Amino acid sequence: MRMAIRLASCLAALVLVLAGGVGRAQAEVTATIDWTQRLALTSLYKAMNGDQWKPECRAGFKTPPLDSDGFAMPGTEATWGGEGRTKWLPIRVDNTEWRRFLNIVDFSDCGLMGSFLDGIGGPIPFLVNIPYVWQLSLSKNEIGGRIPDEIVMATSLQFLGLSKNKFSGNVPRAFFEHPELRALFLDGNEFTGFETPTTVNPKLESMTLGNNRFDCPIPEFFGSLVQMKHLNLAGHGFTGPIPSSLGGMTSLERLDLKSNRLTGPIPVELLALPKVALIDLSDNQLTGPLPTPNLGAMPALPSRQIRLNHNQIDGTLPAEWLSLPGVYQLDLANNLLSGALPAPAAQNEWLTGLNLQRNALSGSLPAAWDQFLVLRSLDLSENRFEGTVPQGICALSSVLKTLNLHGNALTAVSDAPGCLGTGVSLGLSRNAIAHEMPANLAEYVIDKLQAAPSSWTPVDWNGLFPGPAQADAFQTVIPNWREKQTLSPDGPSVQVLGSRAVRVSWTPVQWPELPGQYRISLTSKGGIGNAERITVNTVDLENATWLVSGLTPERTYEVRVRTVTLPHALNTNAVVSFGGPTLEVTMPEASDEAGMAANPDRLTFVAYPSLPQPPAQEVAILGTSGGEPRWRVTPQSEWVTVSPEFGRGDALLTVSVSPDEKPGILTTTIQIGPDLGLPGDTFQIPVTVIVLDEDPTALTPQPATLSFQGLAGGHAPQAQPIALVAGRKGLEWNVIVEEDWLRADPVEGSEHGLVFVDVNPMGRTAGTYEGTVVFVRDGIVAKELARVPVTMTLAAPQVAATPTSLHLTVGTEDQVPATANLAISFAGEQGIPWRLEPAGSIALALSLPTGIGDGNCVVGVESGELPPGDHTGELRLFAPPDETEPTVVVPVTVTVQEGIVVVPDTSEEVSEGVGGDEGGSVSEDVADSGPRPDAWQEDPGTGSADVVGLDQGHATADVPAQGKSKGGCTTGSTAATVWAPMLLLALLPALRRRTSRSNRPIA
Repeated sequence: MRMAIRLASCLAALVLVLAGGVGRAQAEVTATIDWTQRLALTSLYKAMNGDQWKPECRAGFKTPPLDSDGFAMPGTEATWGGEGRTKWLPIRVDNTEWRRFLNIVDFSDCGLMGSFLDGIGGPIPFLVNIPYVWQLSLSKNEIGGRIPDEIVMATSLQFLGLSKNKFSGNVPRAFFEHPELRALFLDGNEFTGFETPTTVNPKLESMTLGNNRFDCPIPEFFGSLVQMKHLNLAGHGFTGPIPSSLGGMTSLERLDLKSNRLTGPIPVELLALPKVALIDLSDNQLTGPLPTPNLGAMPALPSRQIRLNHNQIDGTLPAEWLSLPGVYQLDLANNLLSGALPAPAAQNEWLTGLNLQRNALSGSLPAAWDQFLVLRSLDLSENRFEGTVPQGICALSSVLKTLNLHGNALTAVSDAPGCLGTGVSLGLSRNAIAHEMPANLAEYVIDKLQAAPSSWTPVDWNGLFPGPAQADAFQTVIPNWREKQTLSPDGPSVQVLGSRAVRVSWTPVQWPELPGQYRISLTSKGGIGNAERITVNTVDLENATWLVSGLTPERTYEVRVRTVTLPHALNTNAVVSFGGPTLEVTMPEASDEAGMAANPDRLTFVAYPSLPQPPAQEVAILGTSGGEPRWRVTPQSEWVTVSPEFGRGDALLTVSVSPDEKPGILTTTIQIGPDLGLPGDTFQIPVTVIVLDEDPTALTPQPATLSFQGLAGGHAPQAQPIALVAGRKGLEWNVIVEEDWLRADPVEGSEHGLVFVDVNPMGRTAGTYEGTVVFVRDGIVAKELARVPVTMTLAAPQVAATPTSLHLTVGTEDQVPATANLAISFAGEQGIPWRLEPAGSIALALSLPTGIGDGNCVVGVESGELPPGDHTGELRLFAPPDETEPTVVVPVTVTVQEGIVVVPDTSEEVSEGVGGDEGGSVSEDVADSGPRPDAWQEDPGTGSADVVGLDQGHATADVPAQGKSKGGCTTGSTAATVWAPMLLLALLPALRRRTSRSNRPIA
């Protein structure tokens, strides 16, 4: 646009020159500066504090020698402001004289300060007499005050840029009445309203008015700007409904009204604009349903975008909106759309991105997706979709790059979306999917994380678990995957307490900070119509036992314990685990003996200093057999009250606490035993009271500190959670972590929440590192809410080599060299990479010079040039964190004897303790037998063993497979040892031909 305007101006000037009978080149040589133009520049300089402008902008204005007005001599004006700030047009003012007049004035981002009204007796002369200026740019300065009408007296003005200043008042009507103005940029000022024009300029094509202080509706007369192509009103000011008159801007190509306070419905006229490529109404307060467009009347322009996100649009989603002609990006996120997701009204060959995140859409996902031919990004996250992820989603596999379904209420996933491939960014987290993970989905997750390791997975916060074929790989790639899934507890057991009650026990899940409970179900085994089912829920996830009473004597029950995760900050769904072992218990015959137990078997209260008596809780006294036992309750602390204190048979106790007001944790017990001196067992109910801070803006982290232990250069320790309790409802918080070895996830939330903290010891030396997880309000450090100190203590890897020295005895020349085993072991964590390097005058050879974790290496020697006698050298073992200095040095002594051929003993295994797995066969090509450059990247749970031939061709040997946490060098087994005498004799010619003393692996 700007280039076109400049071209038009230049052509007009050329016509003027030619009409005068003098060529342009001659005019530029002979023309002088008109004195009014010099006055315009000097008055601008004086009024706008020119001495404080940026150096490049005030250059030339006062370059000596100076004229009497204090500025550079006449004739130098064309150089003022440096290159490109001003341009001059030669104009013939009479038959003999040519003068230069300002054509382009651009003092943007120069530091201009003041007001257009700062001239003596009125506006500065610069604004009054600039008849030939077509472009005036003064953006990004500090000019303020009102804009006088005189600024547009120059009838040739076509481009006016005054954005990012401090202009105030109303936008002058002269801007809209100017007969030639094409582009107007007033964004980033302090305007509050508009002067209504009497006539409207028909040529205005581009206008930006955003980021001002408007507090008014969009003027109706904007609809009369029929040549307008780009209208930008973005920025927190305009109110009221969007005028339907904007539909009259038939030349409009871009309409940007985002980030205002617009209300009411969306005018359907906007969808019918014939040339519009962008409609951005996002971040407003628009309401009402989406208008139903007339698809036949809409132009099928390519590359159209419609952004309506972050409004309050409600109602259902019309199917026509999924078939809008030419629209390639449709963003309806963060609205109130409800109902089902419809199929498109027609086949869609335009839409590449559809965003419906954070609405209230519900029902099942559509089964068919083949109507979308080019859809690359689909975001349906944080809605209320239920049921199964349909197999039909596979129809998008050839084009889809992003599929986000997290934060819904989906309960199952078919073989899709594993069919989409690892090239797709997939999100299934925060649903209620609880079953065994389909094999191709599990492989997708594994492949994705192997390619780009991360602390999160696409299936977090569900109830998914991998099948047996993928379980080991999951544990390797995602060590903490169980922590983010709702899985049934381990180790359930059943104890019969009497003829009518059992106590079910289990191992609690790892993260009881999540809100949840265990669901215990007992189903009797019997004929149809005779089945009995009892289901009870525990108090929370910290429970390890629960009493179930009311059972029928002599019946057999199947018992299952499942985990229920209640809605929380990371998942708004209640998730019930799938699977888990099924136990069987048979109740004994009915008995008249008196037995009793309590349920729950522990109590936890939360109190505030100003609310010392939290709500009371109940405990059930239950008979476990026949009869009605008498019982008495005895609290073990004065601040605990129980009612009733004694009774007979089943009863419900009310427990109240009145703890000290000081924040902290109190513990005591309630004793329950037989009454009236009767025989019977006595048992205890533990009671815990947590007294929190009363401050309504407080955020209480639990625990108050975190401590991690690990090995320098080793794997990251398991993540630890911080449970947050806010002092009031709606308190929002952000997380700030400054240390590069420390990470928190998530980094924001509100009220109660759970933040997982990870540390990374990679690249760190042994020692103690201290950091802090800071919780702040609204992301502002000055509003700090709480902080949790974090300590990471790293120990140096305790690596050892056994034996501590090696002694090899060999013959000379053609005689076979002896070998020895060197066992490498680590104390504590496995998976530490290491390497061995020989040093000294002996040419030592290693079966594998690098490894990961525990392992055994075979050490050999090349004896071809060694004279008889003793020779010394060493093996240097390098391990993190300092890989420049050897961690262990193993002395090596080689004794060369004459006339003796040493044959190694093969009666025992050459390698022991590699994990206990059976051996496998490995074959490697000689050309690829050297140390692998990516050995440090290998997975500690897989590893490999290379067996290298000493001549051209292949050498094949059986080697034991490594255990899951082992790595490094492994050698042959007793079944087929590499060092069998027959194999060594076969290799004698190859040994004779070896003359290199390089440290290559040996077979």
